[in-house]
Amino acid sequence: MSYFPFKQFPSVTLGYEQYNRDNSVSAQDTSLYSYLYIEDNVTKRVSLASSYDINVLKMKNTLTANISHYNRQDTGNKESESRYSTVTLGLRTKYSFPLTCRLSYSLIGSAYGDTSRTTTDISRFNVRFDYRIDKVFGKDALRPFINLSFQNIDTEFVYTDNTSTIRNNYSLGLVYRSSAIGLFTLRYDQISYTTGDEKINDHVLNVRYEKAL
Repeated sequence: MSYFPFKQFPSVTLGYEQYNRDNSVSAQDTSLYSYLYIEDNVTKRVSLASSYDINVLKMKNTLTANISHYNRQDTGNKESESRYSTVTLGLRTKYSFPLTCRLSYSLIGSAYGDTSRTTTDISRFNVRFDYRIDKVFGKDALRPFINLSFQNIDTEFVYTDNTSTIRNNYSLGLVYRSSAIGLFTLRYDQISYTTGDEKINDHVLNVRYEKAL
């Protein structure tokens, strides 16, 4: 269900989903026939999303908020139960010159299993800048970009030690779009992982070409 009012009010979208699976297989059936598997579970998902446009001076801003909760209850196999919740806040700003800035912050919490439950909490902050240069060699467009992502991951286990990981991703690149030759993307990423005393750095260079046939 969505509501889109006039511009002076934010839009709101509410969602609800429920999935039921039951194949009527009992524990007695599985003891007699090993190939049978019990399916008796219910999955529910509730979501809320909202966006709001506001202009400040010559900057066009869009505020967004998304909340989602997922819950799976499994009578046939308790270790398959899970919960997943996420909250995301975002801000997109378009300046009077061809620069767009995107900021986002998200919190994610998840839990898996029953007796051997594993929980994970993730916090993430992301900032991205895109600059668009039109009319390059005629009607072509060039878009350089920079993206920075900072992430903390905390995981708790029942039978083993807990872990805490810091993951940072720094990337920059160019996107060249031409109606004649297609889309060309060049991107470089540096990704670092820090867990306790261990630190790992990855460097990724990505070149991509797309052409519609």
